[in-house]
Amino acid sequence: MKTFDKKDVFTIINAKTAYKHIGENGYFSDRLDPNLENWEYGELRSIQDGEDADVDAVFGRSTLDPDNEEKLIIDYSYGLFLPECKVIEEKKWRAFKSLDEFADALGVCHIVGTEIIFRNKGAFELLRKSMITEMSTTSHNSFVTLGSLAFSLKSLFDAYEWLNKDGVWQPFGVLEK
Repeated sequence: MKTFDKKDVFTIINAKTAYKHIGENGYFSDRLDPNLENWEYGELRSIQDGEDADVDAVFGRSTLDPDNEEKLIIDYSYGLFLPECKVIEEKKWRAFKSLDEFADALGVCHIVGTEIIFRNKGAFELLRKSMITEMSTTSHNSFVTLGSLAFSLKSLFDAYEWLNKDGVWQPFGVLEK
């Protein structure tokens, strides 16, 4: 999923600083919709930022003419512009499906005896270091015991994050492909 920081969106107020993006691709809209699928995409071709500029027609985008693909059409009907380089590709995580997947992420063959540093999601000051003392699997869930507390892989994913072998905090899961 694509997202953005609203401070990166150009409007009539800061249009003069958008000139450096002419010729670049980006997203155009007349309202600050968080869903980029509702924005138009194209190349920034022009900016109308003078005193007489219409607040809803500041940024001109180019698209190919559907009747003549060698001809560009310039459209001046957008009040907002977001450069493509400012779009953030959100990473989508899912819980570990198995203890083997968890072991792969830990970079170990045997989970039991491995020390792990974890914390509640977003609780930067509350770190816990614990040893994985037990693991078990039922027909529906896999469980890991950290110290004396047992967790399902799903409950770890929902409430905690761990410090991986690269020193980066991540959810108890893997990136979806």
